[in-house]
Amino acid sequence: MRWGFIFTVIGMVLLLMGRHVFRILSFPLFFLFLMVPLPQSLTNTITFPLQLIATDFAVDALYWLEIPALREGNIIHLARSKLFVAEACSGLRSVMALVTLGVVVGYMFQKSRGEWILIALSAIPIAIFVNAFRVALTGILTHRLGEGAAEGVIHATEGLFTFGIAFVLLLLEAWLLSMIWPRRWRRQGA
Repeated sequence: MRWGFIFTVIGMVLLLMGRHVFRILSFPLFFLFLMVPLPQSLTNTITFPLQLIATDFAVDALYWLEIPALREGNIIHLARSKLFVAEACSGLRSVMALVTLGVVVGYMFQKSRGEWILIALSAIPIAIFVNAFRVALTGILTHRLGEGAAEGVIHATEGLFTFGIAFVLLLLEAWLLSMIWPRRWRRQGA
């Protein structure tokens, strides 16, 4: 039902403006599918494993930094406080936003479809890793500064900072791919 509007717009462009205009507008038209939110059943299925990945990574990082931490499901028990890795901290929104940016970066800056698809798909592990880093950073700041570091302005600033890191990693990957991707594949559009 949500996709019906997009299919209608695509059909109207094809019907009223013809194939030539449709080919020119095909990327923006199909890009509209990224504005449709995931079904709630899929979101619920994906969210909890992402919470656990972020929690595991954070506890491992805290151990590595010799900060006492205990994982219990998606709760991290610190010496003087505990962190609850909520659904909002699962990183699903970051994954969706970074995949969307990956599609745009791939389309705008890469010569071949292979590079474009690789950049868009690699946005998923980049976003998951950076979100897990964010949870670990929250744990470190909570240990050092107290529970106030896990909420409010500090927590929001962490989110902006870490998403910026994810976007820079995506751009770095696009740049590296443009340096190492074989030239013969670029001309063929592979």
